[in-house]
Amino acid sequence: MDPVPASARKDPEADNSAPGENSRLDSWKEIAAYLRRSVRTVVRWEQEEGLPVRRQSHRKRGTVYAFPDELDAWVKSRSPEVAPEASEQPVEPGGQPMAAELPRSAWRRRIALVATTLVILAGAAWILIPRRVYPREVALAVLPFVNEDAEPALEPLSDGIAEDLTHRLSRAAGPDFRVLAHAMVRGTHLPPSGLPAAMQRLGANTVLVGRFSERGGRLVVTAELLAVADATLIWSARYERQPGKLQAIIGEMSREVAGTLVRRLQPELSQALARPDTASKEAYREYLIGRFHWNKRTGAGITAAILHFQNAVAADPGYARAYAGLADAYAVFSYYAPAAPAEGAPKARAAALRALELDGRLADAYAALAQVESDFYWDWRGAESHFLRAIELNPDYADGRHWYAEFLSKLGRYDQAVEQYARAAELNPQSLIIATNLAHAYYFARDYDRAIAICRQALALDPHFANAHADLGRSLLLKGLPAEAVGALETAVRLGAGPVNGEGRLGYAYAAAGRPAEARRVLKDLMADARGHTVSPFAVALVHLGLGGKDEALHWLSRAVDEHATYVASIRVDPLFDPLRQDPRFARLLARMNLAP
Repeated sequence: MDPVPASARKDPEADNSAPGENSRLDSWKEIAAYLRRSVRTVVRWEQEEGLPVRRQSHRKRGTVYAFPDELDAWVKSRSPEVAPEASEQPVEPGGQPMAAELPRSAWRRRIALVATTLVILAGAAWILIPRRVYPREVALAVLPFVNEDAEPALEPLSDGIAEDLTHRLSRAAGPDFRVLAHAMVRGTHLPPSGLPAAMQRLGANTVLVGRFSERGGRLVVTAELLAVADATLIWSARYERQPGKLQAIIGEMSREVAGTLVRRLQPELSQALARPDTASKEAYREYLIGRFHWNKRTGAGITAAILHFQNAVAADPGYARAYAGLADAYAVFSYYAPAAPAEGAPKARAAALRALELDGRLADAYAALAQVESDFYWDWRGAESHFLRAIELNPDYADGRHWYAEFLSKLGRYDQAVEQYARAAELNPQSLIIATNLAHAYYFARDYDRAIAICRQALALDPHFANAHADLGRSLLLKGLPAEAVGALETAVRLGAGPVNGEGRLGYAYAAAGRPAEARRVLKDLMADARGHTVSPFAVALVHLGLGGKDEALHWLSRAVDEHATYVASIRVDPLFDPLRQDPRFARLLARMNLAP
């Protein structure tokens, strides 16, 4: 028989006695026990076949109840074809089978079945179980847990609990069970009025919501599994432990949620869902806080993430996911912080390799390794194999698909890049950087109209997103609208787009717009930074190119290649560098980066 959801087992105050003739059945568990069916089956009957279940609304959630006499009448009214099977036969309130009320034809069929297949039923009873689950094909979204204490120090746990649950439950994914990527639902909370319509738009038909608090030295976590369509309660639980037992709670919850939603959950998988990733409560907490800061995608956020991931590794040198987090952070360090790529890339590579040494199935470690191998080491073949392995291990890892799309764009494989960008945006619809970077593939392919449209769509969502202004500016420039390009790039600089996306492109645009004095002023400001050793050679090369100084541009591009500077590998496809393509020196730069002209 289908397993009864664990919500009944978790409530110590539940009345487990058999209901009397006139008693009210006050939960899905009691209704299912009365009808001798699983909770999933009776929920489906209520949804599809009119099982008389009533609902009562409360301030925080709704409850269900039913009356035995109404259930008896419903069972009696059902046709023989849909009557309960022998293995899940309805019972009278006192516990005796409803023999007198069953149709004779049903009895004849059951006697014949028992006489001829008793041995088979003993060994393979699962064949008689209804093959559908509730919902039939589960698409589960795990929302951030609500911090009931509103304690700022606990806020990282809100997202961290949901992310870890998503990571664990994804191990049970199959044809009938899918877990939405955490990035798809990050930042979404359950409003008092009911489930958000966004869940349905994302394709989720089941949602896990929860709350947590630390009071009196105890950690209390509550969770509910709901059907999106009508907020039907499928499962619920309450856990109370010492604060250091958070990982144990999440493991137990993962096992129970999967056991409720997944048909025939294998014992070894059930054990794996509950197995801790680290024995150190300090390492686990530091990891969750690190992920919280990593998801901010700012210079300060990445810097803080590195610190917390390092703390996690120090607390448990065998914690694979902490090394994967460290690899993620170092892989993008030079994009968000004023640091040379040589400062972060080797550390990212070492952390990713260590993570994979400890756990060879970590998709994020493969993706981080691929990112630095393409961006810094220019090992394009090796990088692609690692990107593909990351996607194979976790098809819903948005960052991995995003980085792979950037990789494909740099190699001129634009159709494939667009496909990966689109899938990454679907997996993380809240990411402005993914939505904006889709324009890269069209810009490199010289489809400036499409690139401009994408940037403007991103700016409609957030007018203050610097990268969208920067990408819009260079597309306008190549479209032949230098005045508009200057306006977009001035906004990008003001919003902090950085030396390449901001000042470098703006200097080029000033020159193209017939404003060379302002272009030289930008160049002077960039060179002033050289005394502090933070000059961006790629940005300087852009301004010289805009001013028509090909020799100077090639000199600074050569220095950018020497430093493995951020963005330098894009020169193979960036149309801004078309004036240099016939120069042998440019071809030699491409060869140094293992890129064909």
